[in-house]
Amino acid sequence: MKQMALLIVFLISMTQSYSQSYSFSQFQEQYIPLEEGTSINKDSIWSAFQAYAIPIGFPFSYMGNSYTCVSLEATGRLIFDDDHYYYADMFVVLGMQDKGVLTSLSPLSYLLSGDKGDQILKIEINNATYKSDLSSTINYQIWLHERNGSIELHMGPNNINNPKDAFSRGPFSGVFNVTSFSPISFTYGYALLGDSSSPSDTSFVGSKIDDKGFTLDSAPSEHTVYRFSIDPFSASPVRE
Repeated sequence: MKQMALLIVFLISMTQSYSQSYSFSQFQEQYIPLEEGTSINKDSIWSAFQAYAIPIGFPFSYMGNSYTCVSLEATGRLIFDDDHYYYADMFVVLGMQDKGVLTSLSPLSYLLSGDKGDQILKIEINNATYKSDLSSTINYQIWLHERNGSIELHMGPNNINNPKDAFSRGPFSGVFNVTSFSPISFTYGYALLGDSSSPSDTSFVGSKIDDKGFTLDSAPSEHTVYRFSIDPFSASPVRE
């Protein structure tokens, strides 16, 4: 009987480690632009769906795996694997783009800070705009925490003049593990929706899910931080 109980506990723990779930919290923190960061786009003009590989600098736990590299898609999406099955949307709008014409006016950069075991990768999108509303400006950072695997959105100054135009699709915010894209099917999805000052959250699995409906109504105000925390934390083999 005791062996059976131990087996059940073992199976539950294995299931949890490979079906990593997340929780959401938010708070206010001073937004500090990156200094001496490494350029991602190197003055080249970028547009939506371009992707840039970034070394994380430490093994980062995401959805039951551990990664040492992540790709920043120029929508604001972080993609952890080559097949695009593991991704995080801290603040994603499909029409985000560079303000520049001949050279970039919207630098993308990253900075690794902190001591080993408590490092943070900070990725910054600076002075970006939107294809459907070129008068708008957005600034934000995405932080990956080594210590606990949490992912954060740090919202900087933003000026969205025509939200209905700028945010024709999105903003999307959440963490996702997709099994298939055609048709779309989720191993796990966790998204925010509604009022950006106090968003609701929803989790989902399986297919026939209209994830495009899970969006925020507007950009969070400057100094707002969204945090997605692993619950529970799990460790796993590193993927390059």
